[in-house]
Amino acid sequence: MLGAGYKASRHMRLVTWNCKMAAHKNKLDELLRAFDPDVVVLPECASPDVVAARRVYAAATSYAWAGGYAPKGLAVLTFKGATLAGVPRTAAGSAIAARVTCASLSFNLLGVWAKGEGLPAYVENVNAALKQHDAFLRQGPSVVAGDLNSSATFDRQTRGGHTKLVAHLESMGLVSAYHHHFNEEHGAEKRSTYFQHHKHKLTFHLDYIFRPREWGGFSTVEVPEPAPWLEFSDHVPVVLDVSQQR
Repeated sequence: MLGAGYKASRHMRLVTWNCKMAAHKNKLDELLRAFDPDVVVLPECASPDVVAARRVYAAATSYAWAGGYAPKGLAVLTFKGATLAGVPRTAAGSAIAARVTCASLSFNLLGVWAKGEGLPAYVENVNAALKQHDAFLRQGPSVVAGDLNSSATFDRQTRGGHTKLVAHLESMGLVSAYHHHFNEEHGAEKRSTYFQHHKHKLTFHLDYIFRPREWGGFSTVEVPEPAPWLEFSDHVPVVLDVSQQR
């Protein structure tokens, strides 16, 4: 399932994946465990109050969920002793800000699921979350991860919204882990994360992990092949491995 570029020795693995309300499906918890993650950001995940989704949370060391509709919100889960701090288990909105502590790495995490009607609204949703948590993110080191529903491909429709968003994050010292790892430009990604209607006709790169610029020398990124992920969702995961501390 994972590419050959993954290192056996690492300090932290973070996964983000829009699971499209698949938390009730039998294999979802198995797929997540197969990644052996430390931290998982799950947009469109059911609340832990939804009985069918509880097994996804059962193995977690800690978790938080945000949303106003129990079957479909934003979840952040930690595993293998990693923990979340500074966030209630349930909250309103579509962003979760928490301090993550792994065995040898601690950082501030902003998990995001961009929502809205129309392309400009998605970028506005992300910008609102960044503005609300600006001081938190600038304390650093920090990571912003999730389904941003944003791409430079849509810049014409959003008046350059994605490019401005990327520039704003870079001004905070955060860069897209995927684009730096693969040396690709925004809007020219070779690996898509969204496949419209489970058909490979319209595909886009909409899911991101923005990590500290200084992690670049010891982090790797993988976007898995579509199978088996498209059996559950129209998105595939993005996976960040941090192999050592600075």
